[in-house]
Amino acid sequence: MIAEVVSSVRCFQGRQNVYKHHSDVLNCDMQFGAYIPDHKDGERLPGLFYLSAMIVIHPDTSPRGVDLPSDDESWSFGKGGFLNNLIF
Repeated sequence: MIAEVVSSVRCFQGRQNVYKHHSDVLNCDMQFGAYIPDHKDGERLPGLFYLSAMIVIHPDTSPRGVDLPSDDESWSFGKGGFLNNLIF
């Protein structure tokens, strides 16, 4: 993988870099960020990986105290139903 620097910003005694690379598996360009603190040439730095931008939203979509038509036999539809959204 060859990574190209998209942007670089000086902050907190280091640099926040954004890189772009091509994924052969997904067949598209992807980006990732890395904060690199000031360091001496050849000095080894620790790394921390995390998955960002993944949010699970589970709103309560069941109204309370109202008489609405529903399918009471189904656990996933109507008054007792729920909704899950996964956003990347």
